[in-house]
Amino acid sequence: MPMYSMSDGTNIYFEDFGGGTPVVFVSSGNATHAMWDAQVAELALEFRTVTFDWRGTGQSDRPRTGYTAANVVSDVVTLISEVIGAPAVVVGHGMGGHIAILAAQQHPEWVAGLGVASSGPWYCGERDGVAGGMSLEFINGSSSGAGGAYPDLLAAMTDTYLFHTPVSADVRTATIQQQLEWPLYVLDRYDEDMMELDHRVALPRISQPALILHGRHDEKQRFSGTAVLHEGLPNAELVVFEDSAHSPHAEEAPAFSAALAALLRRVS
Repeated sequence: MPMYSMSDGTNIYFEDFGGGTPVVFVSSGNATHAMWDAQVAELALEFRTVTFDWRGTGQSDRPRTGYTAANVVSDVVTLISEVIGAPAVVVGHGMGGHIAILAAQQHPEWVAGLGVASSGPWYCGERDGVAGGMSLEFINGSSSGAGGAYPDLLAAMTDTYLFHTPVSADVRTATIQQQLEWPLYVLDRYDEDMMELDHRVALPRISQPALILHGRHDEKQRFSGTAVLHEGLPNAELVVFEDSAHSPHAEEAPAFSAALAALLRRVS
């Protein structure tokens, strides 16, 4: 099972396919590396695609503590510098979008391009009258304080927020199974650590080629945040998915992958 080790002893699971310009995919909260299967199958024909599981989730180690954005950024940069050995495009979805933004800001020597999918310019709620962050209703509905069984909470959040049109029972089940690879304690700690993230001051300093990808009907990570991201990132393009909610990588997978391929060719 492919792993790389961090300085604190945590082993991070990853998968590495294809060759060419490298791209590292950062999954969303409550998802594993498997969320990117459609993109890997398409893009690995032309590019080197690397996915991984956040520390504490999926097949990565689950240390007792340390569930912070800073540690995940370090995990990503170590993956690029020590496993890939060359600068990479970093693409993040949802919570992973914040990790991608932080990595691009803090480590431009290793992040050659940036993809921000279904994410926002700050972590949650409204700022200056703009509902540009993740829905607090979603966070509160999927945290340990919500009451009820964790699988039931995840099922309700999946049905309400993730897809614009109903999906098959198999897709719904597979989505919830990925979500259950995030222990509730781990999700709570990441939410707690990232709650005050606000990238607006840093965005103009991110000069790498960037791509913003967002579903028009996203009520989890509200669509209005895309305008703030697009205005703040000086070298960004915006692609809107008219038939998607929070999951354009699944709902409009061919178009999503094609947009990423165009970004990778820009960087190449």
